[in-house]
Amino acid sequence: MAPTEGRTPNDGGPDAASAGGLPRLVISWSIVGLPLLYGVVETIRAILPLFGQ
Repeated sequence: MAPTEGRTPNDGGPDAASAGGLPRLVISWSIVGLPLLYGVVETIRAILPLFGQ
């Protein structure tokens, strides 16, 4: 088997996220998660009167 030239052990493999990708991951989930959470809370607040609360 020929060696792969020009590749390093950490150039996009499974460990790439641990090399500084955590802040990007947190920001990405915040962009998705916060509006989703807001929508769930508003939906619950809107349906509570239907159940007499």
